Amino acid sequence: MRRLNVCIPDWQSSGADRALHHGAKFLKACLADRVDFVELSVAIDREPIRQHGVIGYRDIVAQLQDLRRVIDRAEPETLFTVGGTCGMEVVPISYLNRRHDRNLTVVWFDAHADLNTPESSPSGTFHGMPLRVLLGEGDQELRATGYSALHPDQVLLAGVRDLDPDERAVIERHGIAQVSVVSLVRPQTLSQLIDATGNTKLYVHIDFDVLDPGEFPHAYVPTPNGAPVALLVDAIRFLAKRYTIVGASMVELAPQGAGPREAVVQLFEALSF
Repeated sequence: MRRLNVCIPDWQSSGADRALHHGAKFLKACLADRVDFVELSVAIDREPIRQHGVIGYRDIVAQLQDLRRVIDRAEPETLFTVGGTCGMEVVPISYLNRRHDRNLTVVWFDAHADLNTPESSPSGTFHGMPLRVLLGEGDQELRATGYSALHPDQVLLAGVRDLDPDERAVIERHGIAQVSVVSLVRPQTLSQLIDATGNTKLYVHIDFDVLDPGEFPHAYVPTPNGAPVALLVDAIRFLAKRYTIVGASMVELAPQGAGPREAVVQLFEALSF
């Protein structure tokens, strides 16, 4: 299948910290001998301005539109993205959802559900909002950058453990499936929920804060009680053997030295696509 590999070193979705710009560049370097990336240009010399309740709003919209243009030109069947933040997920996931006629489950390996809106977000940072946009809710202009909306039963939250009150309400209202870190020891828990939807294709979102900071201190938002690297690798390998992975991402890395390189490579190889 024709695959597009994209590096988008965005950072504005996290606020004013440029660390994630460098994290995306590090991810690209880790996989340079395995993957040929198209890299989008992202400015780092302009301070983000808060508009419509979102820090860096105009820059984020422009970056999502740029990413969409790259995808439109390539018309890929599969997508692999390394990025600074979760915010850029709006475009690749919504594209693959349309491309594969909604025969898609998004497995969201993340400590956070990213289900806020500009009104509910405590911080105004967009990296806490993209999954809500993907569900067709939230800011209209941000929603317009995507290709399609997900149905709630297409989302599987895996390893999520730090939720804001509005996110809890959204999960309950929509009946969004969740799998705890502890339950990942038995990856069949994931497959049972996926099989119940009838979907056969997956998008695997990897935010490094799903991992336990005691073992992996390189996530941008380290969150206690996460998964060991080996557990996440095994869960992804299990999914790759059972389903067709048509898209994946790695985001939110704040590397300390070369420490995370081995884990990045292991996770990529587990995807097997």
